[in-house]
Amino acid sequence: GPKALEWLITIIPEARKVYVPYNPDDEVSIVTLDELNKTSSQLGIELVLDEVHSVEEAVAAIESLPDDVDAVFRIPSPTLDPRNAELSRAAIAQDLPMGTIVPLDEAVLLTLAADLFVTGKQAARLVHQIRQGTRSADLPVETAEILLTINLKNIVTIELNIPDEILLQADTIIR
Repeated sequence: GPKALEWLITIIPEARKVYVPYNPDDEVSIVTLDELNKTSSQLGIELVLDEVHSVEEAVAAIESLPDDVDAVFRIPSPTLDPRNAELSRAAIAQDLPMGTIVPLDEAVLLTLAADLFVTGKQAARLVHQIRQGTRSADLPVETAEILLTINLKNIVTIELNIPDEILLQADTIIR
C-alpha cells in the first residue's frame, strides 16, 4: 500500500489531498489504513478517509468531493472491489486520477500489485508440494512479483501528463 501511494504521488507531485474510501467492516481495509497513515505524513499529503458501506455511498462521495482533493486511492475492500469500475467512472467524471494496490479495472490510472492469477498458481504449486509430502519448512520462501501498471487511456480526459522517465519504469502501459 505505501509504495503504491508513493507512486501515485510521484506521478502527481502536486497532489496534497488524496481521498480514500473504505468500509470499516472490511478487516483488510483497516490493516492497510494503518500503513498508509504513516506513509502519508512522510510524503506530506493528507488522506481524506471516508467510511462507506456500499459502492453507491462511495460513488456519491466521489461525485461530491471538494475541489481541493487531487486523487482517489483505493485500498483492498471486499465490499468495493467487485464493482470498482463504477468508482473509476465517478473519479474520471470528476477529473480525478485513481491509484490502487489491487488489480481492479482498466480505468484505474495506476496499479502496483501482484498478478492474482500468477500468485494463485504459485500458491497451488506450493500446496501441491506439501500434499505430496514435502514439509512446509523445507520449501523455499517465495514472494509474488509486484507489477507497476499505468493506464494512459484516461490521461487526456483528466488532463494529466506523465513524464517518460516514469513510463519507462512501468511493467505494463495500457494505451
